[in-house]
Amino acid sequence: MPIIKYIAVLLGMFVFLPNSNCQITSKESLQKVAQSAMHKSDGIKALTSLFDDYVVTKNDLEKYEKIWATYDIEDIETQLSFLYQFQKYYCAFGMENKCITTNNQLQELANRNNSPDYSFKAFMTLSRYYHDKGELLASHQLMKKASTILEIGKNLKNRNAFYVEKARQKRIAGEIDSALYFSELSLENLNLEEDFSELANSYNGKGRIFRHLGNTDSLEANYRKALFFAEKHQSTELLPSIYNNLGNVGHIKGRYDEAIEFYMKSIAFKEKKGDIKGLSIGFHNIGAIKADMLDYEGAIVELKKSNELANQLEYKVMNVHNGLKLGNAYKFSNKLDLAIDYYTEALEMAEEIDFSKGITSARLGLGLCYTEMGEYSQAQQNLYSALSQAEEIGYKSEECSALVGIAEWYLKTEESGNEKNIQFSKTEIERLLLRAKSLSEEMKYGEKRLQVYESLDRLYRNTNNLKKHNALLTEYLVYKDSIFTETRTKAIADWETKYATAEKEKEIIQLQADNKISELKARGWKIALGITAFFLSLLGFFLHKYQKRKNAQKQMEEAERFRSKLSSDLHDDVGTMLSSLSMQTDVMGLTASDEQVQKFEKLSNLSREAMSRMRDTVWAIDSRKDKVEDLLDRMKDYLADTLEGHKLKATFNHNNFELDSKLLPDVRQNIYLIFKEAVNNAAKYSSGDQLTIAFKQSNNSIYLRIHDNGVVNPSKVKTSGTGLSNMKMRANRMNLECKINTENGYEIVVQ
Repeated sequence: MPIIKYIAVLLGMFVFLPNSNCQITSKESLQKVAQSAMHKSDGIKALTSLFDDYVVTKNDLEKYEKIWATYDIEDIETQLSFLYQFQKYYCAFGMENKCITTNNQLQELANRNNSPDYSFKAFMTLSRYYHDKGELLASHQLMKKASTILEIGKNLKNRNAFYVEKARQKRIAGEIDSALYFSELSLENLNLEEDFSELANSYNGKGRIFRHLGNTDSLEANYRKALFFAEKHQSTELLPSIYNNLGNVGHIKGRYDEAIEFYMKSIAFKEKKGDIKGLSIGFHNIGAIKADMLDYEGAIVELKKSNELANQLEYKVMNVHNGLKLGNAYKFSNKLDLAIDYYTEALEMAEEIDFSKGITSARLGLGLCYTEMGEYSQAQQNLYSALSQAEEIGYKSEECSALVGIAEWYLKTEESGNEKNIQFSKTEIERLLLRAKSLSEEMKYGEKRLQVYESLDRLYRNTNNLKKHNALLTEYLVYKDSIFTETRTKAIADWETKYATAEKEKEIIQLQADNKISELKARGWKIALGITAFFLSLLGFFLHKYQKRKNAQKQMEEAERFRSKLSSDLHDDVGTMLSSLSMQTDVMGLTASDEQVQKFEKLSNLSREAMSRMRDTVWAIDSRKDKVEDLLDRMKDYLADTLEGHKLKATFNHNNFELDSKLLPDVRQNIYLIFKEAVNNAAKYSSGDQLTIAFKQSNNSIYLRIHDNGVVNPSKVKTSGTGLSNMKMRANRMNLECKINTENGYEIVVQ
């Protein structure tokens, strides 16, 4: 899309912001009422409205402090409410001393009035202020005080707010597993019919975690849920943030029109509220979009505006983000010295506040700049540091970029004749690029994927590997063609919509020019035809649904017949072959030399293992085994075979199942394989003597719990092992969650 259109849209954003003259007039009127109201209650209402509905600047805050000082308020609840309002703005404007003083006043008054909710909110506000400032110890101590209050009170909203803030702080620190854990806790007890604001807040925070992981589909799904609940609740506190995050999604996915639309909505809210922190984020996002539109000068202007606002609040996280984007803008403008200055500044600040994501991106930027400048030793150091950090925190986007950056460093080093600095082979570089390609495909990140293709192209050309080079070009052309087809289809659809709209407008103009009497006469026929068309469409719809259901039933029956035949063929043919292979191997082992016996034993064991796995596959495919009863029988058989003669005694409870009901094949297979893996682990490693298994169905969902009473050392539990990872993967395939608990024995829960 032409750059002029984007500029026009950005200018339009400010046209749609609230009319400043109208706002000032109303605001000034309320200030007069607040200052000189005959009745104290009227003044309090006016001051409340000024805080809730209008921009609050530093000058305004000073005025409101003086007005508030003239009120002699006896009602403690009102005092607490206003003190909390003042504290929020003191923190927003970076007025640390007043933040602390007001917090102390709030705590004293809340304790005297037995109002733990205000005490909790005050601690949380001050904790976030210190966390954004980079003083993590102070922030942690305040969160600990807030958690103590949670143990006393029963306020669900406070508990949810605490979990959301914990998830946010863990996400910023790069502790993604912990962040997801607290995010799930925040959603656990919320009511879909009532807690709209809390649900919106939780889904918004969860979306940010998936953004950190580079999972664009999951982050968008969570932001959309947050938007639904926030709009349902009309939450003016959350909507600006959610609009901003959806703008980020559109930005990441290249949907710039949509991104700008959401950014416009977000900035309109923030402008009205005087949210300096939010406006800093807004200018940063506009700068980022301008950078993607290759308007680097414009991007630099917007990013520096954002930095100025962030400096007012000591909002160091945003300073890091701005430094990274400014480094990118100068790098792409080929001003590498300035780029290195901003990357270095961002790195130092990120290390100061322990911002893992910022450290990763800054190292990557420095590595790319040093590569361009031919300073290969410094480039290598920074690129490998970025890769290591990205792998450690699961930052897939930057991991992919670091892999490509290392490949580019290698190619440039080789082309410059500095081969002595290279400590690995072209095969290893190819492996890194193929790993980057896999990551880009996983994230559905087209830009990264094209970068990988370019680096692989150079590598294969340099090595004269014509076969791989030709295959790469074919794959590249297919991918480019798919992008072109997708873009062309969307463009055609857009033009068809515009054409239809233009034709409709032309038709309307023509109708307006016609005789009104003729239009009225024709209207009766149109209504009659419309009603007839409606009923015919309705009839067609039901006929279509009936035929579709009939076809689906037929396809299901055919699929079941195919599955039965396939399972029988596998069992009869492949099973016989494997059994024969195992027997022949055993026989040959009897007459083999001492050196060959071990090899025959290994081959025999592999044959038996293959037979066991094939039986599981045959059972999973067989449509005659789709009932719950079949699954339970197989689970009991495996349990009996595995624990025969074992010290573990098993108890297997299965309730609320209709034995004749059917399970989907993939659900049946995944449940059985999770069960099999868990029982096998218990048989091998448990120090206990009792294994308890609970399997039940509740609210159309499946619950499976396997627990042994052995003693577990949590420091030796490896939750990233292949078996446990497979169990989690299989649970995810069923839209369930696999949890591991080691506090009282070893417990695996799928629900």
